[in-house]
Amino acid sequence: MIKPIRNAGDLQSALDRIDELWGAERGTPEGDELDVLVTLVQQYELEHVKLPPGDPVKLIEYKLRELGLSREAFSERLGWNISLILNRRRELTLKEARQIRVELNIPRDCFL
Repeated sequence: MIKPIRNAGDLQSALDRIDELWGAERGTPEGDELDVLVTLVQQYELEHVKLPPGDPVKLIEYKLRELGLSREAFSERLGWNISLILNRRRELTLKEARQIRVELNIPRDCFL
């Protein structure tokens, strides 16, 4: 059952359910539930979660830890390997930065 996110416990429950539903096909009941939960989590985080300012690599690593995503899982989600960026071997392109910002729900002013 989908319910509002009012606190950290609700947030964690929603994130756990998102993990269970991840990869659900759009247009199915599970896909619809995933879309709604992601929207609820994004809104809650925009209003309640403070992100560390500054270094994009640290911000990405922070968000990956918060979401319980490994570098490998996030790379699969992006469709390209993020390790070179997180290991500071190369800079982000604008396209990559936008994709990461959207995928991790990072406010524009914190990242770009």
